[in-house]
Amino acid sequence: GLFTFLYQSDKMDSNPMKNIKRPKYNDNVKQVYLSKADMNSILQVTELEGGTWKERDTAIVFLLMNTGMRRTALTEINMSDIDFKEKTITVLDKRHKYHTYYMSQHMEKIIREWIVKRSKIIKKEVDALFITSNGSRITDKTIYNMVKKYTRIALGVSYGPHKLRAGFCTTLYNETHDIEFVKNAVGHQSTTTTSKYIIDSRNIKKEASSIMDNIFQF
Repeated sequence: GLFTFLYQSDKMDSNPMKNIKRPKYNDNVKQVYLSKADMNSILQVTELEGGTWKERDTAIVFLLMNTGMRRTALTEINMSDIDFKEKTITVLDKRHKYHTYYMSQHMEKIIREWIVKRSKIIKKEVDALFITSNGSRITDKTIYNMVKKYTRIALGVSYGPHKLRAGFCTTLYNETHDIEFVKNAVGHQSTTTTSKYIIDSRNIKKEASSIMDNIFQF
């Protein structure tokens, strides 16, 4: 620190911080795992509480959960990025890389429902898939506040879109136990990054004990 430097540089006769110990911090913050039931609850609340924007908000929340894409990428989706014939959505991500997401039957249905509603709302020509009441492209801040609202109603605590991305990673990992698969699905550069998103819901020690127990024969 500064006092140590001054003392060692003979600019001070003594170091007043010599006997002061750094405080120890225990990281007891428990990471919250969004279960499949939690994510279904959030989606159901979005459909019930969305009001005029029910179709739009449901499509946004479902896309975040189902693809793990970043909200900034989601705001950039244009109508021209959707290919219903190939059932794909092409998204430009923050690293200026294009990612192609495949639409499940459920996702296609939800997006089509929003597009029908969108055509009744829109007042001016705009390519953005997700718009606001004045017809402009939705912002990432609007999406952030939206997700916070619906998670608070559904779960009693507010979470941002990043938690839905983590939920996507965790659910995929718990279903596949393949971190390389999850890394590729979410578009990370390395599994080190992916591992930070994953909260393994299994009791690892119990599972390890069971595996080892099966090795030994009595």
